[in-house]
Amino acid sequence: MSALDVAAAVRTIKVHGPSRVVINDEGEAVRSVRARRLGIVPEVIFIRSDGWSLGATEELEAVAFDLWAGRWVGFMRRGSDTVTPIADYPVP
Repeated sequence: MSALDVAAAVRTIKVHGPSRVVINDEGEAVRSVRARRLGIVPEVIFIRSDGWSLGATEELEAVAFDLWAGRWVGFMRRGSDTVTPIADYPVP
């Protein structure tokens, strides 16, 4: 993913939220608008190489990460506009 692609993904996330948000430990994910209606606010958002993104609460962060492990190129923490390279993600 180029720097322009990352910037486009961040702009989309800032306006609409991530593409999907994980809502349970089985990896079920819904659109951001539905997650908000359910009262689910992601603490982390992973960005895939094609610009698709997946948010998760702290409790479901590992579930979200594992869904596309190997395809993530970056991640963002809630309250930050900065994308951190996935190489810097603290995998347990």
